[in-house]
Amino acid sequence: MAALLMFCSCEQINQSFEQTRHPRPEKSGATMHTETESHSTSSSATTTIVESGSADPSANRSIFEDAATLDRIQSELENLPQFRGKKLMLYQTLYFYDFQGGRISVNIQNPDTTENIDQYVYANGKWQEPTPVKTFGQLQQEVDFLMPLNRIRFATAKKINDVANEKIKDIPGGKTNGFIYFNCMRIKRLNKTEAGWYLQIQGTRSDLRLNFDPDGNLKEMKQQ
Repeated sequence: MAALLMFCSCEQINQSFEQTRHPRPEKSGATMHTETESHSTSSSATTTIVESGSADPSANRSIFEDAATLDRIQSELENLPQFRGKKLMLYQTLYFYDFQGGRISVNIQNPDTTENIDQYVYANGKWQEPTPVKTFGQLQQEVDFLMPLNRIRFATAKKINDVANEKIKDIPGGKTNGFIYFNCMRIKRLNKTEAGWYLQIQGTRSDLRLNFDPDGNLKEMKQQ
């Protein structure tokens, strides 16, 4: 009985992780629209509303255009006054959105009050004021969502986007869904760590999910 309960618990954790790792955002149907980013599991829930369709010419630039720019954006985050000289921990998710000149959303553990998680959004050329992330649920005792931020390079997103652009050439009607994301999670009981980058290519007849390791090396492609 104990073994059965343990198996069921692990299955629930794995299912929750799959749902969190591979979200299915709503597709936008017009140039001027509002997209809602929603991260919701039994361990955390945050929502960010972002608007696209700006008349600013910079809105036509891709956030994946230049690795050096992504490195600079990461450096600016790490050198915010509240972070300077401190070790930063990513909490579960890091998202890159390729519209309106590019947006980045990242959850970070407060280095001074470690029980608190805050969401930082890069938009309009700068990091915005943080917003609190609500965390709850029994999974916190089973799962560790923290990972040192310095193990991840924002410039890796460009590498992944370049790979996707090559794959698109062989997929009829292929296009990305406009965002790349990183997720990390360690199941304590199994000592199993899942960390990597993910991207989806949408085609005329089927979709393709690309999974990458933390360094941006392609691990597998799955038809959906």
